[in-house]
Amino acid sequence: MCWAHWWSSEAICLSVGGKGGKIGILKNNERQILKIKEKLPEPWTKKLARFKTKLKLSDELAKQILRSEYLELFEKIVKGKRVDASIVANTFTNTVKDLKRREKVKVGNLDERHFMELFDKVAKKRIVKEAVPEILKYLASNPEETAVHAISSLELGAMKLSELKRIVKDVVSQPGLTYEKAVGIVMSKVRGRVEAQNVMKLVKRMLKS
Repeated sequence: MCWAHWWSSEAICLSVGGKGGKIGILKNNERQILKIKEKLPEPWTKKLARFKTKLKLSDELAKQILRSEYLELFEKIVKGKRVDASIVANTFTNTVKDLKRREKVKVGNLDERHFMELFDKVAKKRIVKEAVPEILKYLASNPEETAVHAISSLELGAMKLSELKRIVKDVVSQPGLTYEKAVGIVMSKVRGRVEAQNVMKLVKRMLKS
């Protein structure tokens, strides 16, 4: 007895016989069936679990990026570049939205090339995540430019540790400064070029020394 399925032009046949009426299944096009199964979209629940376990996204962030119009690009970036997935997801789900709503930035001018170049620089530590919003604003206003040009024009290349130490040392040497005040002064001088947590750690250490 044979019948055809939608996924194959060839039939799948059953042969009944032998002791106990055992059924033998003959699959004429097993490879083609497997290929079709591989092309089927990954179930939403499975993708959500993968984002949380493999990419270390929070439940909320994982759900946000799943609903985002940038989902396909997000997966392409985290698959091809050694960049923190949470930074990429936050950029697409929060930063881009904030730029559009609060600052009226024309984010529609940003295309795949801009984001691929940007996160390539983040992955290579040429810039820090704090620089991302300003670079995106620049590229949205100058879509013909590259991320490299934007970084250079905005002077947002990652700051060397030696330069940061010099700035922090100069600030904490001022008498009567509290920790919070010192951090605020340093951040005003290095904003977009150093991760905030690194500034806080260094200020705290130098205030104690």
